[in-house]
Amino acid sequence: MKNTGSNILPYGVLAIISVIAFTLKLQVFSAGAPYVTIDDYTLYEAGFLVWFGEAPPQRMYFESWLVGITSIATYVWQLVVTGNLDQLGLNLVADAYRAFSQNPNDFVLTYRALMLLVDFATAWCVFLLAYHLLAAHTYGRWLAVFSAGLYLFSYNTIWCYIVARPDTVTAFFAVLGTYYYYASNFGERKNTFYFSAIALGCATGFKLHAALFVVFFIIDMIRQLGFYQAIKRAIPFGTIAVFIFAVTAGSPLFDPLLYVKLRALNVKDDESPWIEWGEQFFTVMRGTGWLIAPAIIAAAAIIFRPKTAINNPKIASLIFVSCLFLIFFLSIRQLRAYWMLPALPLFYITVAYLLTQIRHKVFIGIAVCSIYGIFIAQSFIQSKEFDNAHYGELKTWVEKNVAPEDVIYIIGYDTLFLPCNTTCLTNRKASLEKMLAEATEEGESFTSRHIRQWEERAYLILIDMLNVKSDVGFNYYGLNQTPLASLENKVTFKDIQYALVLPGYNTPEAKELLEKIQQEFTRVATANAPGGKAGTGGLPYDIYVRNQ
Repeated sequence: MKNTGSNILPYGVLAIISVIAFTLKLQVFSAGAPYVTIDDYTLYEAGFLVWFGEAPPQRMYFESWLVGITSIATYVWQLVVTGNLDQLGLNLVADAYRAFSQNPNDFVLTYRALMLLVDFATAWCVFLLAYHLLAAHTYGRWLAVFSAGLYLFSYNTIWCYIVARPDTVTAFFAVLGTYYYYASNFGERKNTFYFSAIALGCATGFKLHAALFVVFFIIDMIRQLGFYQAIKRAIPFGTIAVFIFAVTAGSPLFDPLLYVKLRALNVKDDESPWIEWGEQFFTVMRGTGWLIAPAIIAAAAIIFRPKTAINNPKIASLIFVSCLFLIFFLSIRQLRAYWMLPALPLFYITVAYLLTQIRHKVFIGIAVCSIYGIFIAQSFIQSKEFDNAHYGELKTWVEKNVAPEDVIYIIGYDTLFLPCNTTCLTNRKASLEKMLAEATEEGESFTSRHIRQWEERAYLILIDMLNVKSDVGFNYYGLNQTPLASLENKVTFKDIQYALVLPGYNTPEAKELLEKIQQEFTRVATANAPGGKAGTGGLPYDIYVRNQ
């Protein structure tokens, strides 16, 4: 076979693949209203809160600073375009938040553009990692292109960059850390090894399960080097990774009690009782691209069977770590496909190696075409699902049919992402202050209040950024954040003109309110809001109007 190591053709093919993937992802660039899931907006709020040392603990500091800098840059650019640079001043962050609260679209799209760039930077890192591991093969560059292309066409990358998930940046740092791990020759080159720890610490600072890379690499070193030699390298490696994680995550270092509380809540939120045991096997198969998981199992046979054991320690390590990740994912009942994104590059490179074990070029071609066909089809379906989901219906209905002074009350999740007017801000502030004061009057300890009421404190800061004043917006509240009892008769049930009800939202308070609503209101429409699964249209809310 002719050696194509110096051929630039693989780079040209990678460029073509990148253009196709970019075009596919650009089609859903503006999907949403502007949000897709219920808690997307918390990331952007964190980007403003972090400037005052108040980043909410469910959003890591590094992530908050990333979106915060992006948001400020977006606001400054808006001033440049409109010729209002003279408005720049000490109150820059609060002014930017006011602009964001009135129209978040530009801020959301700017951050999506950044995530799209990170996505392609990750693909390039996948290429470098794959080529480093497979460079000895005649078609090493082509195998690297194959691996990077699979990452670009993974439908998980579309989901993560659209819904403001931290997984996109997590994957970047995870691949970078993996590259440095293998470039260090399992810790032999210390500086490179420590760079790996720094990158993996950053990855964990974005998404906690990236810590598995550190754990699995340490297990891998024990397997290869023996316990004593591996531990000598693992101690500084793990220490650096943990320290960087604490700094980038922020709250583990600066507010550890609150961080522990949020981790416990995340476990509870992720329980997902509607997901049955065994469904994770389907999620793994679909999330990895149907043929990838079986290929990992086939690769495991290569390193665990003496007759077929391979001599390349890095390839053996790659397959071993891939197997550990696959076992871990298969053990999680409530697994979401995008949770696997940081580990997927390892799977893809493992499959690239397996292609080298196929002797006939025809079969290699069939395998490549089949895998790419599946990936492109999955990405196309994901894009279409975003196109078909009408996340902005509820917001649009309110804008067209409700007067600014009319009182709207939400029974369900607060997914009406519209600006609040001055009346709404004033009442919300009073509600939050009342709940904080009641906790103190009831004798609840400071530590308990600090841990439990972090959301109330964050909302108050955001309202204060607006000076409790807004010339535009609507007058709306919700059972989830502003119960009627907390509004101190500023808003009563009789004041409500419109009720937005999420079917199936079952709490004692919701049941009581719904009984009254069904007696005194008429259902006039159903509209979708952010939330739910892509392709389902979002979360449907029934719209009720008070009888005249």
